[in-house]
Amino acid sequence: MIQRATERALAAGGSLRASLDMVERIRPHVSAPIVIFSYANPLLRMGVAEFARRAAGAGVDGVLALDLPIEEADAFRATLSASDLDTIFLLSPTTTDALYGISRLGVTGARDCVASGAEALVRRIRAQTTMPIALGFGISRPEHVAEVGAYADAAVVGSALVSLIAEEHTSMRLLDTVEAYVRWLKSPCVEAERR
Repeated sequence: MIQRATERALAAGGSLRASLDMVERIRPHVSAPIVIFSYANPLLRMGVAEFARRAAGAGVDGVLALDLPIEEADAFRATLSASDLDTIFLLSPTTTDALYGISRLGVTGARDCVASGAEALVRRIRAQTTMPIALGFGISRPEHVAEVGAYADAAVVGSALVSLIAEEHTSMRLLDTVEAYVRWLKSPCVEAERR
C-alpha cells in the first residue's frame, strides 16, 4: 500500500525536496508534530546532513526511515539529532525486550479490528522506555483509534489515508475529504476529552 503510494507520488513528480517545501508551507498552520516517512535511499541521496538541515528549516519534528535498521543508524541518528530532529524506528511483534510499534505481522492495509496482541506489545515497549509510543498497522476506524488511544500515545493511520487520497486524488474537495475522515477517526477521543 505505502509502496504504491510512493510510486504514484514519484510518477506525479513528487520528491523529497517537494515534500520538504510542502512542510515549510503548511508548518505555520499545523501544531501537530510533522514526521517525514520515507525509505532511507532518498535521504541518503540528498545527503543526510543536507536533509537534516532542510528538514529542520522546514519545521519537521521527526524522521521515520522505514528500511533503516537501528543497528546501522548511529551516524544517521547523530546527524538528525544535531539538527534537533527525532529519529523514529519501527518495532514489530517479534522484537524481543528491547518507536512506532507495528501491531501485526504482514503487509500494511486497513483491517476490521486492531491486532489481538497490540496492547501487550505496548506494555512490552513501555517496560523499556518512557518515550511516547505510536501504534499502527491496520488502523482505519474511530473504534480502532479509541482502542489504541486507551494504551498508546498515538494511533498511526497510514494505509487508510493513502487509499482515501488515491480514490479522491482528482477531486477538488480532496483536502476537505481527508479532514472529514480524520475528524471522524478522532471523534471518540474528542468526546472522551469533553467528559
